[in-house]
Amino acid sequence: MKSLIVILSGFSGSWWLTDISSDNALFSVVGPIGVIAFLIAMLLWLVTRGGMGSKVPGGSTGGFIDSSNFGGDDCGGGGDC
Repeated sequence: MKSLIVILSGFSGSWWLTDISSDNALFSVVGPIGVIAFLIAMLLWLVTRGGMGSKVPGGSTGGFIDSSNFGGDDCGGGGDC
């Protein structure tokens, strides 16, 4: 939970610093980069710790490889069972 507070604080601070039309590089370059970086960090936090997709009917976690059916059948690579 502390990491989410740090991410939200950094996001709000970067948002406050952002001014695209400013002549100062801190406000026109560093601020938007910080907003994007903290937004990505927040999305990653939500996906990893928020449990997105972890409660799916049928036991699947919604990942690319379902560990309950890893490897498929016992036929090998040919598929000639």
